[in-house]
Amino acid sequence: MRLIEATQYCGSNKPERQNARKNKKREFYYGDSWFTSRRLCEGLKDLFGHEWFGALKTDHSGTPKEEIEKIIKDWPSGSYLVVEYEELQLFMVGYKYNYRKKAP
Repeated sequence: MRLIEATQYCGSNKPERQNARKNKKREFYYGDSWFTSRRLCEGLKDLFGHEWFGALKTDHSGTPKEEIEKIIKDWPSGSYLVVEYEELQLFMVGYKYNYRKKAP
């Protein structure tokens, strides 16, 4: 969050960046799983009004890992399921790597 706060609207010596800052235009950030969390997505939107795109590991707290696994357990390998979390405006993708069934 501190890094985003420090870099939002960077390059403000250019007219288009000055206009973005003045009009509080949304910024779009992306990062890897090291930085991505639900807390970051929520805070970024609430505090700054910006958007984030990144991979969120399924073992991260608050992800519906068990529900996704239950839905796709009999699907063929390579299948995926896209879940929309409307409350936070997040999308999550569950991917089936192999056909091995999980024990009940």
